[in-house]
Parts: sequence; structure tokens; C-alpha cells
Amino acid sequence: MKGYQLTFFTQQKRQHNHLPLGEWLLQAATKLDIGGATLIVTTEGFGHDR
Repeated sequence: MKGYQLTFFTQQKRQHNHLPLGEWLLQAATKLDIGGATLIVTTEGFGHDR
């Protein structure tokens, strides 16, 4: 299987056209007939420098 993986990181409150950015990205992927998408929402994390 050959393909590509795109990863987007954004802040939780970001919006585009009055939609949460993650939801907008999923809708855009559907319109582009992309074979699959996963939206993961997290509430906490830390960077490599802690």
C-alpha cells in the first residue's frame, strides 16, 4: 500500500467558516473524496522540553 499521511496540529478554539477547524478539515477531506480521516482531540500534553 502506498499513500500519504498529513498531520495537523491546532489550538482547540480555532474555527474556519464558523466551524471548529477539525470538523472543517474532515468535511474538506470528504468533499475531496479522501479515503479516510481521523480526528483526535486531546485536553493535555507537553513538549519535548517539558
